[in-house]
Amino acid sequence: MKTAPVEGPAVRRVAVLGAGTMGHGIAHAAAAAGFETCLYDVASEALARAREAIDGIVSRGVELGKVSVSEAAGVINRLAFTTDLGLAVREADLVI
Repeated sequence: MKTAPVEGPAVRRVAVLGAGTMGHGIAHAAAAAGFETCLYDVASEALARAREAIDGIVSRGVELGKVSVSEAAGVINRLAFTTDLGLAVREADLVI
C-alpha cells in the first residue's frame, strides 16, 4: 500500500533565538539555504559578534570559490538581526 507524502505548510521565514556559536551558525545555514532569517538575542553585543562571524564565513566562502559574490550577497540580504523577540518571531514559519 502506497501512501502519499504528508504536506505541511511551506517554511519561508525562520527565527533563530540566541546568537551564540550555534545560533549564528544555524542562522547562516538557514539564510544560505534560501530562507528569510531573523537572528534574535537579548544582547546587542552578541548580535554584533554574530553578524561579524557570519560576514566572515560568507567572505571566506567567496575567497575559496564555494559561493559567488551574488550568492554571498543573497545570504547577507536574507538575514536580519534584532533584540526584539516579538519582531523576531512575528512572521516566522519556524522558530529554532
